Amino acid sequence: PGETVSVAVKPDFDQTADQVTEFVKHFNQLQSFTRMQTQKSETSGEVGLLSGDSAVRQASRSVQSVLQGVNLHDVGISSDPKSGQLKLDETKLKFALNNDHESVVGLFASKEGKVGLAEKMSLAIKSLKDRTNGAVGLRLKGLDERIRRQDREIEKKERSLEAQKMRLKEQLASINSRMQAMESQNQFLSSRLTVNSAEQKVLTQS
Repeated sequence: PGETVSVAVKPDFDQTADQVTEFVKHFNQLQSFTRMQTQKSETSGEVGLLSGDSAVRQASRSVQSVLQGVNLHDVGISSDPKSGQLKLDETKLKFALNNDHESVVGLFASKEGKVGLAEKMSLAIKSLKDRTNGAVGLRLKGLDERIRRQDREIEKKERSLEAQKMRLKEQLASINSRMQAMESQNQFLSSRLTVNSAEQKVLTQS
């Protein structure tokens, strides 16, 4: 009490740099996954499972288009035109943060009515996932419906196989019953023939 204490509030440059690094990392992971799933492997020669899928191509273009018109060079981020990957110059990023931290933050975060890059990317991804109009959402919706149809078809075939199995069991049981009846008849006939043969011998000897 009675003593003035000065408190300095400063931005955390390291934390901001880490968040920008994470943004670049996740963006590159998405690009790598898309390329791996849609292109031919240089090592194995196998074609990606999603090769030719228009939804994947549209998703990749939509995400890349968010970066258009955004000056990322000043914060140390450049794009490889061949792979679509982002490259981060950490030294340049730290210089930009130390020189004008608010401008770097404003580039990514929405502020004073201006939509930042992070929110633009979030909106683009949300639009892609929309099940009514989004490319990825509609593709997933179609795949879900195909899976449901296949499940119904499998259930139908399983019921048919079960019914056929029951019919076969009934037929086998009927055959087995007839075979047992035939065996009993054979035993009866064999027994009667043996008795008749014995009686005939007795009459002959008499």
